[in-house]
Amino acid sequence: MLREPLGRHKPTAADCLLAIEVSDSSLRFDRERKLPAYRRGGVDEVWIVNVPDRQLEVTNAPGTRVLQRGDRTAPAVEGVTVDLAVLFADLDDAS
Repeated sequence: MLREPLGRHKPTAADCLLAIEVSDSSLRFDRERKLPAYRRGGVDEVWIVNVPDRQLEVTNAPGTRVLQRGDRTAPAVEGVTVDLAVLFADLDDAS
């Protein structure tokens, strides 16, 4: 999610308010390689949707929080929250 419309300007990591990675088999790579790269590039907040453990890992300046089913995200984007029970509902049905 970008901070504002960029017009013809090519976006960079610093223009990104929030990056979301959906991780199943790539969880280790996303934590160890992508997350630090996003943070170095200036992304304020990174969410890793940890599919195997049905968790959301939220990393920002204060640190990392791990949210579980039943939790709701704090809005990284004004007015936007995610209900983790709803996010993972289809995955549980497929198991």
